[in-house]
Amino acid sequence: MAVTSRCTPLRTMNWVVKVSKLCNLRCRYCYEWNELHRTERMGLSEWRRLLGAIRLYHERRTAEVGEPFTTTIIWHGGEPLMLPLSYLRSVLDLQHEILGALLEDGAVVNGMQTNLYRITDEQIELLKAEKIELGVSCDVVGGPLSNAKKARYSGCALDSGTSFPATRAISSRTVL
Repeated sequence: MAVTSRCTPLRTMNWVVKVSKLCNLRCRYCYEWNELHRTERMGLSEWRRLLGAIRLYHERRTAEVGEPFTTTIIWHGGEPLMLPLSYLRSVLDLQHEILGALLEDGAVVNGMQTNLYRITDEQIELLKAEKIELGVSCDVVGGPLSNAKKARYSGCALDSGTSFPATRAISSRTVL
């Protein structure tokens, strides 16, 4: 008798987008060490092409799976919060234009990997308004934390009350 096995269909897709290599830290373990000073970033035309591909893939995969499918666009770097606020807003406006209801209904969501060393009140408001999920690397590069908005390690919450998951980068230099 033949045994038939069914694989559970993939119901999520994560797109890790290297928006820029620019970073405000110089962690010794970073594989991008020699390029962390570079200020180049993805242009809006590149974002437009990528978002079109994400939409197409999401719609096709949803039809194949026949049930809800989740797509996450993960902003990565470098440090995405080093990008100008106007740039972040332009990309998010483009997302709303291209992804529309998929974004509004939560079928497509944004995530951002950040170290939170450089976050402003305006950025916090934008992250909250756009429901951007944060992954936080708690990288200690020496000295006490001076930024009042830096994550509190005990609960990983911003002073604004926004909470998020946290990731620790473990190395001989990381002290938490």
